[in-house]
Amino acid sequence: APGETRYFRFVCTSHPELNYKNTYDWDGNSIVERMDDGYTTTYELAPGGQAYNIKLAKGMVVTFDVYEKINGVEVKVDTIVETL
Repeated sequence: APGETRYFRFVCTSHPELNYKNTYDWDGNSIVERMDDGYTTTYELAPGGQAYNIKLAKGMVVTFDVYEKINGVEVKVDTIVETL
């Protein structure tokens, strides 16, 4: 419907390490958060790439498959290729 918010799931296919982010829970405990299993309106890599178990480098090419649930069915709607 027009004006309806759309939610997407982003899965990094070129560097699976980018599907997990090192972060902290509310009590300050170190945790690993999965980034590829939920839906969101936007996605961006963590600033500086320090949250990942892979070093992000200028010129690195990353590929994400983008999924959306349409009428309750998950559909691949796009592939995004970005050069850092």
